[in-house]
Amino acid sequence: MTTYTVIPSTDTDVDSPVTQSLMERLVNNPLSMQERDSTAPQIQPQYRQVFTASGTFSVPSGVTHVDVVCTGGGGGGGGSSFSGGGGAGGTAIERIDVSGAGGSVTVTIGAGGAGGSATGSSGGNSTFGAFCTGNGGGGATSSAGQGGAGNSATGGDINITGGSGGNTVGAGGASYWGGGGSGHPTSGTGQSGRAYGSGGGGSGTGTGGAGLAGIIEVRY
Repeated sequence: MTTYTVIPSTDTDVDSPVTQSLMERLVNNPLSMQERDSTAPQIQPQYRQVFTASGTFSVPSGVTHVDVVCTGGGGGGGGSSFSGGGGAGGTAIERIDVSGAGGSVTVTIGAGGAGGSATGSSGGNSTFGAFCTGNGGGGATSSAGQGGAGNSATGGDINITGGSGGNTVGAGGASYWGGGGSGHPTSGTGQSGRAYGSGGGGSGTGTGGAGLAGIIEVRY
């Protein structure tokens, strides 16, 4: 196994000569890291865990901070009087200190709201413990073809409000992850939300599309 040797900063100073010893260390040190020599610094890989259903995040040994993206469920589209699309869920983005979380964090994923033959249902809230919440998008109403309102998020370092559904057989609102379902102009069913947390499309005289459930992504 190749041995890792620390290179003093004086050896890499702009005025320092390039020596054979320096060249050997510049070649050997990356090899020793690849071979995982015990004296060499190690680059820790980043891990990613995605929740599309409620569950528990177990904090891995040695992990003190995680980066979380938390999105609520999309609202359902409406389905009469040429209703609009459902609104998208909000998204919270936060770097979280989990050192005091007791080893685990409860994860709740907000359901997508059902499409309606009149008014669509609102999406459910997604939560990462008590740290942050992505609120579910609003359902479209059957009144004057109004689309559902996109909802907000709380607790994040960045809180993003989901897009509102389009009016009058409109598309579902877009979430942080992408666009909502398309509307159907006649008696057919509006398209369900396409991206996590997006809204379902509206329908002219049929049934609105369902919003898509939320999602929580954890990186550490």
